Amino acid sequence: MGTRTPSDKINLRLILVSGKTKEFLFSPSDSAADIAQHVFDNWPIEWSAEAVSKAEILRLIYQGRFLHGNVTLGALQLPLGRTTVMHLIPRENLPEPNSQDQRHKSIRATKRLIQDRFIWPSMLKDIAKWIRCCIPCQRCKVQRHTVSPIQPFAPTVERFQHVHIDLVGPFPPSDGSTFLLTCIDRYTRWAGGHSRQ
Repeated sequence: MGTRTPSDKINLRLILVSGKTKEFLFSPSDSAADIAQHVFDNWPIEWSAEAVSKAEILRLIYQGRFLHGNVTLGALQLPLGRTTVMHLIPRENLPEPNSQDQRHKSIRATKRLIQDRFIWPSMLKDIAKWIRCCIPCQRCKVQRHTVSPIQPFAPTVERFQHVHIDLVGPFPPSDGSTFLLTCIDRYTRWAGGHSRQ
């Protein structure tokens, strides 16, 4: 907008999926539904190719999250007198975060998905923070590595008092065997192996 933003307003730069942008002034008490209605009522001429049939399907995305209609700009703690970037997309309903296909696969995969369609300042940091704060994802998260505490062994004083045994494999077949039984004496550190089928 070439003019300075009033100190009691928030300048929203809205970006469509096509990449077209437009700036609008709103107060902190305006909700996402109010913003969608205002944009629908004042649809820019340069956005005519992306026109929608009703305001209810316009959805705002801020920091990678869909904003529900009752969320106000003040609740998002947006800075007054400054420009904030949000994405505006037509969508009938919001995704359900608890459904399996909507969970975030990983920070890297989610960044890749969002980077294909959107861009905003500090995007990568915002996406990582969003995923780390997603409660449904954290509740059903599967840890890849479980680290067991190191267990102390009592010292041995004679041979074969304590023997470590492990079954390793499967390996490519060799003489009909695909596994290896290993034995290590803790006192002498003698190692032995025997092939197994």
